Amino acid sequence: MDGTRRGRARCGQRDPRRGIPPQAAHPGRQLAVAGAAAGARRPAAQPGVPGLVLAQVPAPGGALGVASRADRLGIGRRRVLSHRPGGPARRLCGRRAGLGDAAPGGTDSAAARGRHLPDAQLSGPAVAAGLTHPRRVPTLAQALIHRTSMARIIALTSRLPFPPREGHQLRSWHLLKALAARHEVTLLSFVRRDDDLAGLDCLRKTFKAVHVFPIPSEHSGVSRARALLRGVGGADPFVVAKYASDAMRDTLRQLAVDADAVHFDMLPLFAHVDCVPDGVPTVLNAHNVEHVLLEKRLGIESNPLRRWFIATQIGRLRAFERAACRRAQLILACSTDDAACLQALAPDTAIRVTPNGVDLDGNAPATTAPAHGARMVFVGQMGWFPNRDGVEWFMGEVLPNIVAARPDADFVLVGKPEGLAVPANLRRHVTLAGFVPDLRPIVHDAAIYVVPLRAGSGTRLKVLEAMALGKAIVTTRIGSEGIALRDGEDAMFADDAGDFARAVLELMDDPMKIARLGSFARGCAERHYGWDAIGLGLLRDYDTLLDCTSPPDAPPPPSRSATTRNVVTT
Repeated sequence: MDGTRRGRARCGQRDPRRGIPPQAAHPGRQLAVAGAAAGARRPAAQPGVPGLVLAQVPAPGGALGVASRADRLGIGRRRVLSHRPGGPARRLCGRRAGLGDAAPGGTDSAAARGRHLPDAQLSGPAVAAGLTHPRRVPTLAQALIHRTSMARIIALTSRLPFPPREGHQLRSWHLLKALAARHEVTLLSFVRRDDDLAGLDCLRKTFKAVHVFPIPSEHSGVSRARALLRGVGGADPFVVAKYASDAMRDTLRQLAVDADAVHFDMLPLFAHVDCVPDGVPTVLNAHNVEHVLLEKRLGIESNPLRRWFIATQIGRLRAFERAACRRAQLILACSTDDAACLQALAPDTAIRVTPNGVDLDGNAPATTAPAHGARMVFVGQMGWFPNRDGVEWFMGEVLPNIVAARPDADFVLVGKPEGLAVPANLRRHVTLAGFVPDLRPIVHDAAIYVVPLRAGSGTRLKVLEAMALGKAIVTTRIGSEGIALRDGEDAMFADDAGDFARAVLELMDDPMKIARLGSFARGCAERHYGWDAIGLGLLRDYDTLLDCTSPPDAPPPPSRSATTRNVVTT
């Protein structure tokens, strides 16, 4: 690719502490749909790039397709799939001079070159909601292996996505794995002190190259103090300042010169966007609406010092999130609720609902009734505030009412307890299982899956896993946000402590209702939340962004990477 065509020498010279720079405007935020030809040969990774390079895989040769018609992402009554040859220098967001369609009706017009898709495949409420997509495609196995429209994508993550033991890792892993099955993805990842480095072998096999960096604020007391001071007294919130890394910035600046897109897996990483050259599309994976999450925490936090600190962060985080959303070319939201909030921040940015999902094959329902008819289970590590707050509320206000009516009731918590204190009067009713290599047997043994969350944003992967496992779920409405569960049919909703206890007790007394709710919850997961379908939707969105549309048929691929059946989610 011609490294000068988009002014790439001008990237990333500004101080990152001054916020997010605007990118050149994209007329109408239009994203082109284009044709597919063979993928261009990629050069080896840049020499001298900092970070640990764990894999370098050459890509097949060929030339990428060219945009022939501009259209808004996911919108439009008709699409034309072009097969006109051309190089990556013409793959742009929006239309630029000299790259439009030929005169209508000519031999080189879009109508002459492409094929029209029926209106029936391009409309409907499911398409608008982002849960389905307008063009019929083959299975994920067939579609992902086809590499003739390969693009070079740089992905930034806040920690190693594999093995995925927390909820955000699970979403990151499945989305990036889907991208890497078709495109050439280079991973730039921070490494936390407790990250499992055994997953590097799988990452080596999945991505073209992997560069890892320590989080300065976790490995140095001075760096942490500096980040805290910046988060309180500076423009950026603490959650952004803690990821400040000159090493990652230098690496991104060098690699982005030849990138076709940059994928920011979490909002704080978007502070590095000024290292991306103008004209290179940027994608933000929005795991939550972060400022809304912080506002909810402020509403339930009782510690005065924490309340003060959170109050200092909300305004900074909202401003940063607004700037990031307006700078990105595409935002991947977890739910329609999140998409609406993000669209309010950035009315002109393309936003797609890319829901969280679940491994349907790896999380099959039990073939027998639960072994313990009065057992409840919750999965989640206590280092995540919404989990800890919800479990403490459950043990303090809900569980005493349950055990008073059912002395045989017990509660199993799966996930790192992180010093969680169990009330003395409940210790014989509560089991802290900690991290387990396979959570399925423990979940299958319990009759009821409880989700007592009072804060959070996005969608809870723990709920999707419970649905796939065919469990009867009792959850707060916040716990089920963004998920297509129906109260009383697929799950039971309760926000008040007394209502929550009554819902649990009702199920304990009605095994048939437990079985019915579990069956309906599994059906809901199968209809909406399989990772295969979500991965295909993500690839279509990237096709639109990058102007490369794959052909409808391709041979099935060999097995590429490890399974992700045994996880503890947040």
